[in-house]
Amino acid sequence: MKKNLIDIRRLTGKEFSWMFIFMLPALLFALFLVKVMIEHTPMDFSVAMPAMVVTGGLTFAGFIYTIRQSPKLRYLALGGLTLFVSLTSLGLYLYFTHLQTQLLTCQVCGYKSLSEAGDECPVCFIPLTATFQAENGYESQEDLIKAEQIMFFMPVGREEIDFYQPDPSPEGFAKDKDWKPVTTAAEILEIQQMLPDSLQ
Repeated sequence: MKKNLIDIRRLTGKEFSWMFIFMLPALLFALFLVKVMIEHTPMDFSVAMPAMVVTGGLTFAGFIYTIRQSPKLRYLALGGLTLFVSLTSLGLYLYFTHLQTQLLTCQVCGYKSLSEAGDECPVCFIPLTATFQAENGYESQEDLIKAEQIMFFMPVGREEIDFYQPDPSPEGFAKDKDWKPVTTAAEILEIQQMLPDSLQ
């Protein structure tokens, strides 16, 4: 084993404390990144996961290579890693925020969830395409949107209908505050009352 490497099984209590201190920026970074993805978009784990792995690896390597070095070098390494994690956090926050602003609004459920018009919405699973419209017997896209909104927002039992909640969706997409439904809560409840009890 190289001189500047250590056997982690033989760490002292003080060295374990330093390991925690070195790993703390990576842990906070991971929590921050999960929060950002939930609030902005859950789609890009391909960016988030490598960033978490790299950050965790760098902070652990910083601990391994400096724990037996001078305190000055250890503090410099910790400061440099903390700065790196902070700048990476800022960059990824801006990246995810940019992704969110680029998403299009689904006209059925009102969430900003579409990368391109005509994509299947990951919240309501409806693609506003001519093919879907024809296959399901809708005469127009307006009829499609209204019918699918009624089904999407129809409550279980007697729950109150709120077209703008939850925000964000369970999948992490934000509701477009400028979106307007083409149906009403009263219309949905009227249709619900016409259904058999087993379907309400």
